[in-house]
Amino acid sequence: MDGIIFLAVAIVAAALVIFAVTARKELDDNVDSDDHSNNNK
Repeated sequence: MDGIIFLAVAIVAAALVIFAVTARKELDDNVDSDDHSNNNK
């Protein structure tokens, strides 16, 4: 039973990390496109 709980927690934690990284990447991309347009082109 403990293993199942640990697995569920690990999955949720991984999903939160992926979501946070994706959201941060999108924000960074928006900032970069505004502030560092020369670097992206």
